Amino acid sequence: MRKAKLDPDVIIWENNMGKYIITYIVFIVSTLAIMFLVGVVLGLFALFFSDPRQMQSSIQGGSLQVFIQLLSLVVGFFCFRFSIRRFVEND
Repeated sequence: MRKAKLDPDVIIWENNMGKYIITYIVFIVSTLAIMFLVGVVLGLFALFFSDPRQMQSSIQGGSLQVFIQLLSLVVGFFCFRFSIRRFVEND
């Protein structure tokens, strides 16, 4: 029985798909881990240097939420850049 020949582009795509899946998983896990650590640091800072009412008012005020959103964009960008350089690019 003769095997059907696949297009070389399809073979390359199938072989590299594992790299992209690993890259995506590393990107998600590293972003979540760093954001968790940021939350822990902010929580410890609030615990030792702030009043619970002040922390609640800063969360409701929105300034902390804007800071967290901007921080998540920066962290996500660098985690994505790291995972692409580590697993996809072959230097």
